Amino acid sequence: MSHTLRNKIIPTFNLMKLLLVFFLLVGSQLVYSQRGMIHYSKEDGLISNEIRDLVYDNYGNIWFATSKGINRFDGQRFMSFKHSPQDKKTISSNDIQAIKFDGKNSIWAVTYNKGLIKINTSDFKFKNYNQSTQENFPTNNINKLSCYKDSLWIADFAGNIFLYKANSKSTKPLKTSLPQKTLTPSINFIQKDKLIQNQLWIGTSGGLFLYNIQNKTWKQYLFNSSSNFINSTPTTFPNNFTCMIQLSKGNFLIGTNEGSLLYFDQYQGIFKKIEQPIRSLQNTKISSIEWLDSRYLYLCFSEKELCLFDTWNKKYIQFQNEKTDGFSPDKICRFQSQLVISTSGSGFFTQDNSLIYGNEVRLSQAICALQFSSDNKEGVVIERRNGYQLKKIKGKERFTINLPEVEDPKCIQFIRKNSLLVVGENTFYLIQQSGQKKSFKHKYKIKTARVVNDTLLCIATMDFKLISLRLSDFIQLHTVKIPNKSKKYHLNEDFNPVIYSKDNTVLISCFDILYSYDSKHNKLTQIPVFSHEDSDQITAISLINNNIWLGTKASGIWEFNTVTQNSVCRYTEENGLQKNEIHQLLFDKKGRLWILTLDGISITNLSQKITHYLDAQNGLGDVKTIIQSGNTLYFQKELGFVYSYIQNKLPAKKSATPYLIRIVELNGSKQISSNNRSFDYFENSLIFEYGVHDFSTKEHNNLAYRLVGLDEDWKNGNLKNEVIYYNLASGDYTFQLKVKNQDKYTYYSYPFSIAKPFWKTIWFYVLVFLISSASIWFFLRNRINRIMKEEQLKATFNARISQLESKALRAQMNPHFLFNSLNSIRLFILKNEVETASDYIAKFSKLLRFILNHSRQDLIPVYDEIQSLKLYLEFERLRFGQDFDFDLQIDGQQVLDFQIPPMIIQPFIENAIWHGLMPKKNGEGKIRVSFQKQQSGLYIMIEDNGIGREKAKQNNRKRSLKEGSVGLQITKERLESLSMLSNRQNYFEIEDLYDKNKQPNGTLVTLYFENIN
Repeated sequence: MSHTLRNKIIPTFNLMKLLLVFFLLVGSQLVYSQRGMIHYSKEDGLISNEIRDLVYDNYGNIWFATSKGINRFDGQRFMSFKHSPQDKKTISSNDIQAIKFDGKNSIWAVTYNKGLIKINTSDFKFKNYNQSTQENFPTNNINKLSCYKDSLWIADFAGNIFLYKANSKSTKPLKTSLPQKTLTPSINFIQKDKLIQNQLWIGTSGGLFLYNIQNKTWKQYLFNSSSNFINSTPTTFPNNFTCMIQLSKGNFLIGTNEGSLLYFDQYQGIFKKIEQPIRSLQNTKISSIEWLDSRYLYLCFSEKELCLFDTWNKKYIQFQNEKTDGFSPDKICRFQSQLVISTSGSGFFTQDNSLIYGNEVRLSQAICALQFSSDNKEGVVIERRNGYQLKKIKGKERFTINLPEVEDPKCIQFIRKNSLLVVGENTFYLIQQSGQKKSFKHKYKIKTARVVNDTLLCIATMDFKLISLRLSDFIQLHTVKIPNKSKKYHLNEDFNPVIYSKDNTVLISCFDILYSYDSKHNKLTQIPVFSHEDSDQITAISLINNNIWLGTKASGIWEFNTVTQNSVCRYTEENGLQKNEIHQLLFDKKGRLWILTLDGISITNLSQKITHYLDAQNGLGDVKTIIQSGNTLYFQKELGFVYSYIQNKLPAKKSATPYLIRIVELNGSKQISSNNRSFDYFENSLIFEYGVHDFSTKEHNNLAYRLVGLDEDWKNGNLKNEVIYYNLASGDYTFQLKVKNQDKYTYYSYPFSIAKPFWKTIWFYVLVFLISSASIWFFLRNRINRIMKEEQLKATFNARISQLESKALRAQMNPHFLFNSLNSIRLFILKNEVETASDYIAKFSKLLRFILNHSRQDLIPVYDEIQSLKLYLEFERLRFGQDFDFDLQIDGQQVLDFQIPPMIIQPFIENAIWHGLMPKKNGEGKIRVSFQKQQSGLYIMIEDNGIGREKAKQNNRKRSLKEGSVGLQITKERLESLSMLSNRQNYFEIEDLYDKNKQPNGTLVTLYFENIN
């Protein structure tokens, strides 16, 4: 046991220390009170008070097997699993016999004659396992079950044991080599060895059996004279084993049906019976064993009591529960510091050992008064036992004194030299350290009393007077009437005045009026604490730093500043108090304010403004009063007291943790994993089932929820376990839970999103846009293709027309040329120039053959055009009697390969000869034709030194010049047709040439043919 547990949380369990404490301090029966337990039953939501088995899961939740189904409890809320005959999707039976946890994520429940039920602890999905639903399932009549992950060891009522693999759905019987009568059918537990693999222990009503899973061998161990450590032969042998727990070295402690505890050494195969000193528990079945820590064990004696067992000293420590009504423990289970105790008919109890505060001294009789000396060396109690007894429980010279004459003890107080004063309603007792007593009868009917210096101050209720008495002989010194100035209360009502003293200050309350008492002058002075509207009955008084702190009956705690004469309400239920009704106020030596209320104790650090709470969960339920003695605090209870040291830390309350149990999609009625963070647009009606992990209090926590994205404010979630949201719009949300832990909040958040309908998503818009764009594009493309096809047809048609026109033009060109040539031959014949005519005809025939050879070609090389051009020039020179010269200039070989239309140059040379050179009278005529290849295309320049176009007009040769000669017009149309067909530029330009005197000096014609590339 840790140092923290010994000093702060749970009492010291060392037997010798307990014996020393109890025999020296109490001298009564040695018992230990199980404190800080909380009781739960059907009134709190439990499905049935008849609990047959229980187990913890990995999350710290408790699972219960009951006669009416399965319960899960998280410390605040119950979840139920029930069978419904009308619904096949429920668990197979409500009659649950036992429940086990596989250590991973599955709860296995044993039913009566309906097989097993498996529940997932994460998503709560369940599955029924029986012979009608699962292949190879061994039996529906299950007696005992042990599970580890996927392996299940199942025992039926006939004593047969099976190994069932849930994943593979395979069953193997554990065959025994022992005689059938040896293995008794009454199996009480099946347990796997935690240290040695392949060992399975079976406890029965006829002994302990060991099964080796690997070797498939059996051993039987019986408790008898030969197997007992003790030499003496026992009269009976408790072989009806009910439960077992394994120790750190591999040996076992075994509980029996007769109430005995056996130590079993598995390595030697021998037993030792541990003697049971508690007679009331002998012959009571030990139904459950559980570890408290590495040393102490809980022993559950069925339907009777819970005990501790010291495994080091092999000693029992008996428990005695504060709440004896309905406490009949049957099964126990532990998770970390939490303990749960189930009963067979009154629900269950929980306790968190880490929250237990202080050490308890349990007395055999009820006490009505408790007091300790200022040096904390002496302590006394007044017990109620056929009257009243004064018992000294701490210090030297112990005594017990009967107080037969006292009625209703009001006060017990240490006075000079640790003598004792007992004030009763009608009697005073002075008791010396030796135990001698003196009694003094009086007739004041004292309501309350307090010793101030050497004077006893008493308030009598008969006429409401303050009486001061001398302690030595109780002679009355002063009497003063306490005026009742309150307009709310009357003296005939129940009245509890308070006297508080510190140093020389004495404060006395009268309902809602506070007085200061001057003992020297016997004078009462009213302190204006409350206004008329704020007045409340004063129930507690304390003083610190000259400020008066007042507890009230209904309005919490007030602070009165004696300097400014102002009152301020400091603490109420709204800012930290458990209850507004205050019973006591006490400032300890660390300056903390201890506030006793009906529901527990609040401890407030005034400088840090931090409040702690101690209540029944901390083992401080039903505290009557708090006493400070030295550095020790005593908390008086009805049957004893709890003590703790001021320097000890207060147990911090465990934080309540909200969590999301599960999510159900309402439209599809399906459960959704909390790992799912996105929902489709049609999954927009959701049920959020939530809970709070908190075993520190029975009361519901201050729980609130909201859906960020929809709810503006937090909503109270205490009165329900789930919330439903219908038809959520698409978007991002966060479901939030918050629980208040003292002054702080613990939050849980579940962010999720609901997708937009596909017709509202950007992808849908993009898709619609793309489809629309594609449709428009396909429409336009088809339209353009149709137009282009039509245009192509038109172009093809036009090209064909142009080709035909070109051929027609060439056809026109040839007759024009032939007409001119034949006309020249006619002239030669008429002139009787036979040789010339013959030579002309020969050249004409050669030229004609050349023209015929190229008449069907659209383009010919420049080389062929030059050859035909030479023939034509020689032909024309012959015709005109050698009156002009011609010159052909070629710019490189690349010119000769360039493709041009046939007979395209001839019309320009013809015009130059006929209209430019022939009318010239002076000088010899010249024609120069040059071919130049440029990067963009071919340039052909035809230059003559004739009379020029203007002079030719004057010579009345209008036919050739009106719009150009017929040959020039045909050539122009040929070039335009060629440009349309080839999609290239083809044109000619005519430029007039002048000499230095600006006289006409010929004509320059430039033809241009664009490159194909």
